[in-house]
Amino acid sequence: MSIQYSPSTKITPKPMPKKSLNWSLKPLTMATFLLSITLGLTACGSDDDEASSTGYFQLYNASANAPEIYLTVTDVDDEDESQTYSNVEFGDASSYISYSGDSYDIDLSWQDDDDNLSSVYQAQTTLSNDNIQFIAITGDITTPEVLSYDIAINNPSAEEDIFTARFINLHSFDGGIDLYISEADESFNEAQLIGQYAYSELSDSVSYELENYVFYITAAGSTEVLYQSEAIPFPYTSQYVMVVRANDGPGDSPFTLDKISNSVAVANFPDEYSQAEVRIYNAITEHPLLENYQGNVDLTLTSLNETAQATNLALGDFTNTLILPFGDYSISLTSPDNQQDIVNSHLLTLNPYDDKTVFFYLDEELEENDDGDEETNVYIRSLVVENSSRDSIYDHQVNVINLVDDFSIVSTYFVRSNETIDNAMYSQSNQYSQAKSISLFNNTYRVYAIAKDNSSEMILASQELILNEQSQEMFLMIEEDSSTITGYRMQFINQKN
Repeated sequence: MSIQYSPSTKITPKPMPKKSLNWSLKPLTMATFLLSITLGLTACGSDDDEASSTGYFQLYNASANAPEIYLTVTDVDDEDESQTYSNVEFGDASSYISYSGDSYDIDLSWQDDDDNLSSVYQAQTTLSNDNIQFIAITGDITTPEVLSYDIAINNPSAEEDIFTARFINLHSFDGGIDLYISEADESFNEAQLIGQYAYSELSDSVSYELENYVFYITAAGSTEVLYQSEAIPFPYTSQYVMVVRANDGPGDSPFTLDKISNSVAVANFPDEYSQAEVRIYNAITEHPLLENYQGNVDLTLTSLNETAQATNLALGDFTNTLILPFGDYSISLTSPDNQQDIVNSHLLTLNPYDDKTVFFYLDEELEENDDGDEETNVYIRSLVVENSSRDSIYDHQVNVINLVDDFSIVSTYFVRSNETIDNAMYSQSNQYSQAKSISLFNNTYRVYAIAKDNSSEMILASQELILNEQSQEMFLMIEEDSSTITGYRMQFINQKN
């Protein structure tokens, strides 16, 4: 099969002042969408070839340091006809947004914590009937690149048992890439070349039978595989856009692949053989019943083919990031003094591209013994948390970890300068040994950990948090600490080394 390249179209930009916009959140309802797509497909397949009067916008966010992006569409001839559509986070795409073929002003923006939209891109574009205008925002969000692709609607009928796809290369790999495909039970030796693509190039539409397929990427003209996907299922007669972009997570491959349609969320497929990353945190407090533990541990991670170790991990400390092959690992903790076991055989599963943190902590329980008397027992528990892969410069994710078992719930309030705890916009409530995330915009916050004791509310700990463009994704640890006045502490720790 020969493939002709269709160059991307850059939308003609207008001046881009940063401003706040009045907007209304009006995403398409499912009923409206189904009616629109049905009418579009019926017109495309009619006997008299009468053209549909409907086209579609679809926004794709490929800017790694962007917050969630909003799309506003305004009729050029009537500025009152303006709608803003739901936020799209990095690595995700909107569903199809239906409009009649015409000229429109589009605005890409992000929403701050005062509900204002700050524009990062404005342009005028023409939407064609029977086409999807696929809008990709990429690069640094402070100076983004916006690419627009006109993709003809090409949904196969159910009787055809095929799917159609267009491929876009959004990786600025030097010299371009070759993209290959094979069936799931085949190897690269049997793979067929789909095409060779420079940065921003769009392929012609190709079609394949409904099966599971593996995709491979090499440098242009090379046969050295730089990326191999897992077997990706294509069970439905549908139309897809497949985007090659930079790998923003663990692993050696520079590439990752996004599968985009209208009906489901974007599916991301990292390199099948990507390594994984893990850090381990020691939150185990000393206890008389834990005789072998003096505040430090040695740890060993073991799989069938791999062993990793860290020594003398103190209470309140993280290990360095351990880079490991994917697989199932057993974690054992021993005393540095006498190498006696403190805990063993805790399961940790690392899939390709995983980035996790394991928190070990002590759990004290009052239990009834065989004589019917109550006695105190202690256990070492583990909490496994997925680390955030976001790199947004305007907002940041804080994963709150509650390791205080004296209260049923600990509530965390992030209070801005014009707020009190009573009216704080941002808060999070965690049960014991629970991790929950919250996204916060750049600002200065006074952070309070609050627990209820009967009818009284108690401040367990408080601290100031300043978030800016240099801030990273964080953990907020809430723990017991006998050295503080309240007996508790909070600390903010970056999720990455």
